[in-house]
Amino acid sequence: VGQQKHDKVQVTATAQECEGLVERFDLESLGGLSANLTLSLVDRSAGRVRARGKFCASDVRCRDICGDLHTLQFDAVEFETCFVPEERLSEGPIDINDPNSFDEPIENGQIDLGELVSQHFYLHLDEFMMDMTGEQGPPEGTLVYSWDE
Repeated sequence: VGQQKHDKVQVTATAQECEGLVERFDLESLGGLSANLTLSLVDRSAGRVRARGKFCASDVRCRDICGDLHTLQFDAVEFETCFVPEERLSEGPIDINDPNSFDEPIENGQIDLGELVSQHFYLHLDEFMMDMTGEQGPPEGTLVYSWDE
């Protein structure tokens, strides 16, 4: 974030980056992923930056827990994350009542916006797929093998 209070940025994954996300997130295919973000310096003394935006993902082909193939479209999914310089991250346990406990590090003076969008895409996809199956585990009647050591 420069001298302005807000910077607006658009991020669009290349075809090669989409292929990488297909492999990384175990998808069948991904037509596209893009986002519009606003970066705001919310605490100058701490160097805290808020990244807020909306992403769109097209032609997301993935299998649910039963193996059924789905093609999904996500349009204008909102997300937000705050960043601080690495040295400002708190050590020790996370206080769930303190929103600053969830800040991400600014590494080498930079924020990887592509990675940020990718992570929020995956989190939204995972939550969406869980909602589709109606459960947070294998559907009833699914055999799950478990070995105790």
